[in-house]
Amino acid sequence: MKSTTTLTVIVLTYMFMLELASLAAFGVWGFRMNVFAGIGIPLVILVLWSMFLAPKASIPVLSYPIRTVLKLVVFLLASAALFASGYHTLAGFLAVTSVADIALIASLNIHVWNPTEGARNPS
Repeated sequence: MKSTTTLTVIVLTYMFMLELASLAAFGVWGFRMNVFAGIGIPLVILVLWSMFLAPKASIPVLSYPIRTVLKLVVFLLASAALFASGYHTLAGFLAVTSVADIALIASLNIHVWNPTEGARNPS
């Protein structure tokens, strides 16, 4: 049980790091256009993510498969943004690790996890 809890924390922490990396990727891509795009594009992505895809979203996408596909789309678009900015290796790394992390979350059934109770509540 303890190793599963530790693995759960690691996998969900990595998901959060992927979210931050995606925002940075959109920022890098946006700054290639101009300062307003460099700030605006990540800001729009951040607002939409927090409204629809975050664990405590104000208007959550209720269906787990749809939410997962939307998260993957955001991560792959961030990878494409990095690739377009000339960071080909980082783009590939972001794409591969985002797919792997989402697959781990699905296979471990930890897409909704309450750390205080240690319980998993699939939605």
